[in-house]
Amino acid sequence: METPEYQKIEDEVKKSLNTPGKLKELSENENWKVRFVLAESLKITPDMPEELVKEAKKVAKKLLEDDKWAVRFGIAENSNIEPNFFKGLAEELKRDKDWRVVLLGLERNHNTPKEIIDWINNDKKEILYKLGLLAEFYERRREGNTIEGLLRH
Repeated sequence: METPEYQKIEDEVKKSLNTPGKLKELSENENWKVRFVLAESLKITPDMPEELVKEAKKVAKKLLEDDKWAVRFGIAENSNIEPNFFKGLAEELKRDKDWRVVLLGLERNHNTPKEIIDWINNDKKEILYKLGLLAEFYERRREGNTIEGLLRH
């Protein structure tokens, strides 16, 4: 459920999407929620003014390096980005350090190239296996096992 704070941020970001210069400013905002809304709302289409397309492409690439996984996820799931440009973004995103960006973002975006979807599906088993091991590790840790004891197993 969207909060009033989120709705206010979303309204402000969406008002600025077609204003040259505003995209860069929004991408540098200290509030990660502003950057997230920008990432999920960003549009790059052939009918946009060239100046705005250039700025939007720079911003999209910058958001790939954001320290918040949710911002990178916003770009990964954004299907309003021109497919040829998104292909390059998807190539970078498939190596994201956070599994949610890859498995939940890229996999659900209909603009993600088939070869990347195939790569995700092939590697998903290994990723999910590793996540399972990690969950098991933390569960044992919560049960009071020492790190040394867990590493011996």
